[in-house]
Amino acid sequence: MRPMESLDRDIAQLEREICHRLSPHQDVVNRVAEIPGFGEVTSWTILAELGLDMNVFRTPERAASWCGLCPGNRKSTGKRGHGRTREGNRGIRRDLTQSALAASHAHDTYLRSFYWRIASKRGPKKARIATAHKQQRLAAFFEADTSRVNSRTDHMLTTRGGAAP
Repeated sequence: MRPMESLDRDIAQLEREICHRLSPHQDVVNRVAEIPGFGEVTSWTILAELGLDMNVFRTPERAASWCGLCPGNRKSTGKRGHGRTREGNRGIRRDLTQSALAASHAHDTYLRSFYWRIASKRGPKKARIATAHKQQRLAAFFEADTSRVNSRTDHMLTTRGGAAP
C-alpha cells in the first residue's frame, strides 16, 4: 500500500503545482472546462499543449490539424482515396477523443446529438474523431475570444439543436 499512497501524494502535489501555475488564467480554464465532456484536467492539457496565444495557429482549423483531428482528403482522377487523419500531437489527440466519448454520454447537449448523428452514418470511431475536432475548435474559440462566448455558444452547449461556431 505504501507505493500507492506515495503515488497519490505525488499526483496531488503535481495537481497543486498546476493549479498554482494556471491561477492567473483560471477564467480561461473554467471557460474551456464548460465544454461537454471536458473537465479541469482536459482543460489543463489543452492549454498546456496549444498554449494561451491562439494567434500562433491563426485559425482553429489549423490548430485542429496540428492536433491530428482533420480528415484526410486524397483525391486522384476523380476517385476518393482514404480519409485517414494524420498523427498530430498524441497527447492532446488522446485526451480529446476520450472527452468526445464522454460528451457522447452527456445529456441534452449539442455534442451528444452531433456524435450520435455521425455514428449512425459512419460509425463510432469516425464520430469520436469528428466530435473531438468540434470540441477542439470550441476550446480554441473559448481561448481566443471572451466577449462572444456567452452570446453565441451558451445555447449550443446546453441544447441539442444549437449551431456550432
